[in-house]
Amino acid sequence: MGNSVSTGSDKKNDQSAQISQDLETLGSSSVSLHSPEKQAAVYRLRQNLVQSRSVPEKLAACAKIEQERYALWPTPPSPKSSAPTTFDNDHRAMVADRVRGLIYGCALGDAVGLATEFLSRRQVQDFYGNNTLLCPQPARVYPDTHRIMWQAGDWTDDTDQMIVVLKSLFHCVGTFPQENSISNEDLSMLERDFATRLLDWKEHGFADLGDEGGVGMGQQTKRVLTSLGFVEHPTHVAQQVWQQGKCRAAANGALMRTAVTGLPFYWDLSKVNQITASICQTTHADPKCVASCVSMATLVALLLQRKDEEIGLETENDAQTIEALIQESLDVASRYLPDEESAQAEFKDYVQVQSQTLEALELDDPSSIGYTYKCLGAGIWGLRATTGTTTDPSCMTFDEMIQTLVSQGGDADTNAMVAGGLWGCRRGFRQLPSEWIAQLPHAAWLEAHVQKVLFLLDLLPPVRENTNESKVS
Repeated sequence: MGNSVSTGSDKKNDQSAQISQDLETLGSSSVSLHSPEKQAAVYRLRQNLVQSRSVPEKLAACAKIEQERYALWPTPPSPKSSAPTTFDNDHRAMVADRVRGLIYGCALGDAVGLATEFLSRRQVQDFYGNNTLLCPQPARVYPDTHRIMWQAGDWTDDTDQMIVVLKSLFHCVGTFPQENSISNEDLSMLERDFATRLLDWKEHGFADLGDEGGVGMGQQTKRVLTSLGFVEHPTHVAQQVWQQGKCRAAANGALMRTAVTGLPFYWDLSKVNQITASICQTTHADPKCVASCVSMATLVALLLQRKDEEIGLETENDAQTIEALIQESLDVASRYLPDEESAQAEFKDYVQVQSQTLEALELDDPSSIGYTYKCLGAGIWGLRATTGTTTDPSCMTFDEMIQTLVSQGGDADTNAMVAGGLWGCRRGFRQLPSEWIAQLPHAAWLEAHVQKVLFLLDLLPPVRENTNESKVS
């Protein structure tokens, strides 16, 4: 007999059999969570279920972003000599570093948080203990069917949706007025554009990265996206869905993606709030969600407005300065809540009191892990972790802050994304761990989007002409 030839059909059948066997291993209670068999199953399932892209394909995806053209965003008006937005070259470089720190901080927090998402604090401790370094690609990962939906080191739907927001901002903000407030017509255009892109992401994901659809979105967002008339009238549909749920859904699905709404017009809080509220209300109508998003975006804008000394970096007034910014964001955001004392008091309690410690936030409480105020509280806790000088034990590095936060379990990727963004926006990209960035499989694609933001905000360094005369030999 001649040697048998393996066909494509045979390979597909073998792969399907391996997937079934690995899924059975993951679900088996007779196989220890700590066993090498389960880790091997996770590795193979990620290889078989998640498409990856070759280096040339990744470069082509980056080039596609770079080739996109949009109308330039408005830039800060010419400042007065004593204004906090004095826009010299040093300040431009500082703002650019913070913008990059914001976006990468979000993506890194999201990627690390996947390792402990939906686990209790005890489950995190029992599985990871003190010997596993939590990072985008930890040595081992909790073996279940949730974590196999992403390749090692990847961010989740949280960062995906933030990038969808960015793409809408790229497309729309350049048409907004520099001086006057943004019109309702312009805001409606932004909402419809975002709704269209979000629905396309749900159906297809980012095809250039190998996605076959958006993975991991929350139930609130999914209900709104699948409702009739969403693209045409997104905020109306979101309001209806919220009311049908008896006005109880104050989920964090809008907050997780909102950091970048603090970038356009960051020198004008009124416009920041208009854009942020519109993006939020496209899927989340609850005033608590709107207030959470406005608070986050306001903090981003305030951090970009101030110079280092004005936000207390490396000064004895460090903590006091950050508390003043938090208070200002609270004052601005509370206007989006009902006037009732109970509504105002709960918001203030989460922002000012419960966010002081992770224990008070109880992030792994199964009845409220997705509550928008808890997520905002975790983010503000992360911002407070930047206070003190870099030699002060109370000042956490980025990796220390993220590891401490995700060890709490709960909606860890979302909490760490918000906290990571605020930490990065204050301390800047240069203080983020480069070894973590190297573990992101799509870091170059993310950088292409960052470069687009910096270009649209006129934050790229000026090209210096070579004035040296050529030497004649």
